[in-house]
Amino acid sequence: MYILTMRYIVIVLLLCLYYVCDEESINNDMILMKKRAMEDQQTTLDAIDYLAALLEQARRREAEAEAHRESIEERLVDMVGRVVEGIQSQQTNNYRVKTVSTLKRRLNQDQVVELINCLCTEIFSDVFCVKYDLDEDAFFKLKAKNYNKFMMILNVLTTAPTKTVVELINCLGTEIFSDVFCVKYDLDE
Repeated sequence: MYILTMRYIVIVLLLCLYYVCDEESINNDMILMKKRAMEDQQTTLDAIDYLAALLEQARRREAEAEAHRESIEERLVDMVGRVVEGIQSQQTNNYRVKTVSTLKRRLNQDQVVELINCLCTEIFSDVFCVKYDLDEDAFFKLKAKNYNKFMMILNVLTTAPTKTVVELINCLGTEIFSDVFCVKYDLDE
């Protein structure tokens, strides 16, 4: 059952690629619209209408293709799994599908002054406007070294999920379709 499900996912992905890259139908539509415009003895305004209609059609197709891609990515994330932070991976006969979830951590600017007073004895000057940013590597190293200070810092952070990345890798371990399928999917939107 599992192999059939993963084969279905691969077929859906290939159909999505065909749907997005169906240039022949786009060219046929353009030729048809061009013939119609020529038959009507197009003036400058007709040419503008023609190009505006092409642009409108292209935007509509882009929106449909993007919505289609996002729905496929969401189904892949649901099937492979979503973790709060980290990587979830699933191996099939043809692909290794990975989902990568991250968290966005921001300092609460109102509480950071209290934190500075607790962590160091130096005088904090109100003369300087300082924007603090979190060094996540040092943050996780601090967790191993001094858990109490880590928890103090954790209390002034606002944490929210940012994105889940879907990545397809063929069985040989090389990335394929990276410009099409390795796309960041923002779960907040």
